[in-house]
Amino acid sequence: MRERTRLQGAIERFREIESELDDDLTLAELGEAEDDEATLDEAQAALAKLAARARKLRLEALLSGEADGNDCYI
Repeated sequence: MRERTRLQGAIERFREIESELDDDLTLAELGEAEDDEATLDEAQAALAKLAARARKLRLEALLSGEADGNDCYI
């Protein structure tokens, strides 16, 4: 049950990123259509923030294997 909850949380985070990406791209397209630099800057900042979140989630996914929760001695 814990594994299911963990996986469900991970999927939810990725879906949130996907939704935010769609919103940010729509904002960028709107800024381009209206030739509005402020909107484009806002969309670019939002996309940069979203990219940082995606990199963090990618790292978490890489370090969430079966044995990654175990202790290690070097």
